[in-house]
Amino acid sequence: MKANIDDLPSADEIKATSDCGDVAIKIIDKNFSGGCAGTLMREFLATDDCGNKASTTQFIKLIDTSAPNFMGASEIVYAGKDGSLAPKSLEVVDNSNVKIQATFSDQERKGYIIRTWTAEDYCGNTTSFVQKLLLQEEIQQ
Repeated sequence: MKANIDDLPSADEIKATSDCGDVAIKIIDKNFSGGCAGTLMREFLATDDCGNKASTTQFIKLIDTSAPNFMGASEIVYAGKDGSLAPKSLEVVDNSNVKIQATFSDQERKGYIIRTWTAEDYCGNTTSFVQKLLLQEEIQQ
């Protein structure tokens, strides 16, 4: 089975019956690497009121089609006269829970810089964010 990380099927819908009372189901998820998002091994352990046990295992090949996101970044930044006040990093979040580093490139203009940030996750999904860095000696209030 294949599933997108963002649309992973819920395991809560699993039900079991027994002639010996109620059945409790314990679900154990383990992630393994392999490919960009890896594989999820989902183990189902069922126990009825008489102590009878049954188990099964499901393997789900995870795929990731969602790009990371920039968080809390401003589109316009007062960067000081020489650009030294401009941010050197931005916070990036991804559904893989892996820390993503963003890189940037600058295009200088008269009085400002266009900074284009790019972030790529482990699966090759990319996103960009553009900032305008205003170069000023004094920030006008």
